[in-house]
Amino acid sequence: MIPIWICILLGCPDPKTLDQDGDGFISSEDCNDSDPAVNPLADEICNDIDDDCDGKINNDAIDGSLFLADFDGDGFGDDSSAHTLCSIETGYVDLDSGG
Repeated sequence: MIPIWICILLGCPDPKTLDQDGDGFISSEDCNDSDPAVNPLADEICNDIDDDCDGKINNDAIDGSLFLADFDGDGFGDDSSAHTLCSIETGYVDLDSGG
């Protein structure tokens, strides 16, 4: 944090141009500029955080598992509808429940 008297004497940098966590992304691009592991090029992981700054949590996480969408609710998934999820969700079935 820059002391206020320095800002008065020398002027303060525009906060939109700062990279406070040193990850290479300025504050206006980085959705959490206090965590270098969170930035637009980060891999999404299953941790309930928007790691890649796309506005979605746990989407297509690299440590997720594949599940199939069960569009008609019959307990069998559509083989062409594989989705990477962190845990099974309503409307999805295990990958081996295709058909």
